[in-house]
Amino acid sequence: PEEGLALGVEAVVRGEGENVIGEVAALRAGTAPVIIEGVPVTELDDIPPLRLDDLKPFLAPDNHYTKGLYTILSGRGCPYGCNFCLGLELRPHKLRFHSIEYFTDFLDVVYRGTGISRFFIPDDIFVLRPTRVLAFCDEVMRRFNGKLRFHCFTHAGHGNRELYRSMKDAGFFRVSMGVEHGNENILKVAGKHTTLSQIETTCAQVREAGLELNLSYILGNITETDSTVTETVNFAILLHRKYQATSWFSFMQPLPGSPVFAEAGQYGRFIDGAHTHQNLDLCYVPHGCKAAHLLCERQRGMA
Repeated sequence: PEEGLALGVEAVVRGEGENVIGEVAALRAGTAPVIIEGVPVTELDDIPPLRLDDLKPFLAPDNHYTKGLYTILSGRGCPYGCNFCLGLELRPHKLRFHSIEYFTDFLDVVYRGTGISRFFIPDDIFVLRPTRVLAFCDEVMRRFNGKLRFHCFTHAGHGNRELYRSMKDAGFFRVSMGVEHGNENILKVAGKHTTLSQIETTCAQVREAGLELNLSYILGNITETDSTVTETVNFAILLHRKYQATSWFSFMQPLPGSPVFAEAGQYGRFIDGAHTHQNLDLCYVPHGCKAAHLLCERQRGMA
């Protein structure tokens, strides 16, 4: 949060902001910069539903966030503790979900009020609870009769052929998955709790259901070497050819609040002047890697 204040803002909320938004709104011009501790929302359905008038500033045709897809969360939280993500101790400990009724009511407001029919659901793992996913599929088919389209995230080892087929039938057209690494040891270092075999199995299930597949990768995690980086790019190329998956490569960003942040200096070096919060910019190089190799391998993977 201190970095945020250094940018010249009046306040930074650390954590979820809904329960402290009144405190933020009460700040007056000239108030000394302040860090406000967010209070997690216990029941997501307690958040007052937004009206169409509340959404209009974000629904302009030229708005970056509504070009093609409207983004909306159906739940919050992830059971995993990947080393590049927000540390478990800094997150609310409970996984929380909107009810299917609340979530589909919101979709209805957006669809009927604006005509937007394509939605991105960026829950960390939308398919985490299959029975909930199937209930959602049934409800959107009942209420919208196949008029809506959806894109969501999965995680290797979650879901199955039948679930993904049901999602396809309900209007899902694309699934994204964070593969991150193509080396088993680096997957363990990252805390992904997945194997290369599980990744391939999930790719096959998604594609057999007729869904588009987007895969993302990270280059330059701690303990990586030039060799493991090359393994990741080779694995990505294999999945692209075998499952027609699109690939996206990011450079490792040891962000404050992530488990890797405290260890990064031990295993590598930060590049002076680099943008540490932009994963397209190389800002960190593990001791076992060369910066030039990371740059070249990303380019090879994205080609």
